[in-house]
Amino acid sequence: MDLSVTLGSRRFKGVDTCLDRRDWSSIGERTVVSDPPYEPTGAQPAPQNPQKRRHIFRWFFLVVQILFLVWIIAGVANTEDCSGLVGQDLDACEAGTAVGTGIGVGLIIALWAAVDVILGITWLVFRKR
Repeated sequence: MDLSVTLGSRRFKGVDTCLDRRDWSSIGERTVVSDPPYEPTGAQPAPQNPQKRRHIFRWFFLVVQILFLVWIIAGVANTEDCSGLVGQDLDACEAGTAVGTGIGVGLIIALWAAVDVILGITWLVFRKR
């Protein structure tokens, strides 16, 4: 006994209906015939060409890196001129300039690292997975 049963949007052929148990050969011979996928009326189809993701955070990160690099170059290049000094005054001026430049560059690098850590944590929190 070969019957067709419809459940929801699917039709099953060769289903044993349990009403007539005389024909057990149709058990295990179930085939599913599906209807076309359901699309609600007025639904917009998915866009075929999704827009390219913009990498705003990546560009912002690169701009911050360039600004810190320019700041370090400008700080090293803009040292005090010790011209016109002689003897111990010249030695003290050169030593003070070197120490001051080293401290300044060190502080800029420390600030640079802190900003990078903050930006990295921000990226980890707000990225889309």
